[in-house]
Amino acid sequence: MILLINSNLASAQVWDVRIEAVSFASSANTPVYPGSKNAELRVEVKFFTNATRPVGELSALPPGFTPSYGYGLSVGARDAYGADAVKVREGETVHFVYRINVDKTVKPGNYLLNFQLSFTDDSGQPRMYYMWFEVTVSDYPALNISIVDARWSPAGYNGTYGASLVVTLENDGNTTVYYGLAKLACPEPFICRDNEASFTGLQPGQRVTLTFSPIDIPENVAPGNYGFSITINSSMMTDDGVTYSANATLQFTMSVTEPPTWIRQLEVAQAIWGSLSPQPAYQDSLYALLSITSR
Repeated sequence: MILLINSNLASAQVWDVRIEAVSFASSANTPVYPGSKNAELRVEVKFFTNATRPVGELSALPPGFTPSYGYGLSVGARDAYGADAVKVREGETVHFVYRINVDKTVKPGNYLLNFQLSFTDDSGQPRMYYMWFEVTVSDYPALNISIVDARWSPAGYNGTYGASLVVTLENDGNTTVYYGLAKLACPEPFICRDNEASFTGLQPGQRVTLTFSPIDIPENVAPGNYGFSITINSSMMTDDGVTYSANATLQFTMSVTEPPTWIRQLEVAQAIWGSLSPQPAYQDSLYALLSITSR
């Protein structure tokens, strides 16, 4: 006996078998992504008749789907304890487990898989059923990083030259960033002379602090808030070892204030070579001491 059954329509018990559930998960028990290896496909089937030696076979896999090394596409049934289910009784549910590699060329989406189930009934007659179901290949997780702190060092006054912008990032996603290159974009008239910083091995929930320096804040920058952005180009790795690229741009604001009065009132009263009394300094002098007195 050979019957065709759509798993989505096989809920009526006019058939001798019914697919109860299908799960498709990576080796790390996460969604399956393009490039996932050794993903587990589990098909649970309920029997409404006695069966001997049921075998489930996957046929005509979609392009890019292949069995993992050492595994096949035809497997015997297993019971709830994982043992071989040689004899299946009416009303019992068994499962079939496959290990599948998904090539990186496979696009995220839903894919139809054909499932052929065969067994021998109590009368010794072979039975065969053709069913099908869908599995999902997911998009890669997005780069999910946030700015938890941003500050000037030593200060963000107008007229400051060679300041540092210190930014702390946190990985809010569930994927490790094993390399990231952060590029800072400064608004005019700020001058960012070195706007790149890199980091490695940022796991979910971890933080990293980056320093962008030197940055000049010209005297003509009015006090107020200014918009900055950081673009992060990253190499990512999922829990099951799939690597991919992702990027994100983070927007944030920084404040500029006028320097305190005591700084503005300082002026150079005296500048001499030497410490207590003037000393000569020549063109080839080494380690000459310059003393500056302010008031």
